[in-house]
Amino acid sequence: MYHYFLELQNRVLYLLVFFFLIFTLNYYYKEALFYFLVKPVFFSASKELSYYFIYTNITEVFFTYFKISVLIAFYVLIPYTAIQV
Repeated sequence: MYHYFLELQNRVLYLLVFFFLIFTLNYYYKEALFYFLVKPVFFSASKELSYYFIYTNITEVFFTYFKISVLIAFYVLIPYTAIQV
């Protein structure tokens, strides 16, 4: 019975390590990912709009990039989690 818990612990550890690796990679390319997600809005808007963002809070930029990086890391990790289950 101990071997099953050890195997489960190893698989969860692999999931956490891969999550943090994917998260750091996403956070490194945060501006490119943000532009990729917002690009359809830019091209659907009229030509009169300017292409920059206004943040009203100083921490809003950090949390926006953080949330995008976490969500993309979760979405990328879903197939690997299904394989591990």
